[in-house]
Amino acid sequence: MPYLALHNNKNGWYNNGGSGGVSMFKPSSIVHNYPAYRKIGTNGGLTDEDNLIYIAGTSQAPNQRKLNALLGQGLNIKYEVVSHAKNDCSLSNYVVLNRGTSRYYNIETEHGALSTQKKMIDKLMKLIK
Repeated sequence: MPYLALHNNKNGWYNNGGSGGVSMFKPSSIVHNYPAYRKIGTNGGLTDEDNLIYIAGTSQAPNQRKLNALLGQGLNIKYEVVSHAKNDCSLSNYVVLNRGTSRYYNIETEHGALSTQKKMIDKLMKLIK
């Protein structure tokens, strides 16, 4: 069974000229970025830095087949490496560590990007149903 979460965030990343906390441009030691496009921008739609899907698992890299399927749908992906040592008590950590599955998907879109969020949901549902 998949676990789905929907969130929105402010434009950009606060340390990169924006005001949000989520971005394809934001680096992290435990979250790896996999952009679906060669050029990620700030002009809305699927190529916007703020519109992405988080997936999670315990391995250092995501399942390649799953990643390729998501990227093939034009979805930007951030992969969170989850471990007991760095458990932040988030839903992604709970699902991976306590439910024993990596079928967690968190659809993040820029605040107000309803049409993009709907596109992302439709694309994801085609892959996971």
